[in-house]
Amino acid sequence: MLAVSDGLGVAPATWYFRGTTDEQWEKHKRWLNHAGQVEFPFSCFLVDSGGQKVLIDTGLGPANMSGVTGGALLGELAAGGVKPEDVDVVFLTHLHVDHCGNVAH
Repeated sequence: MLAVSDGLGVAPATWYFRGTTDEQWEKHKRWLNHAGQVEFPFSCFLVDSGGQKVLIDTGLGPANMSGVTGGALLGELAAGGVKPEDVDVVFLTHLHVDHCGNVAH
């Protein structure tokens, strides 16, 4: 299995974990970055399953949104020695944009 990242999102903890407060996060600062925000990777996985290469999720894809960067999937796969045409199956775990936004690329 090859784990790759399509990019990274960054957001205030109270936005990402709705219903929480800044006061509650005071006890959990070790989980936050230097700016006091949550970082969440757009992770994808390539599994070689008996001769078929299965890509699980495609990540966000090229993004121009505040707090997120995407579009690194193809470069990450290439660094692992995998070309897009080597992928036999794309399996999407669900249809949130950070899991399927790169499917057309």
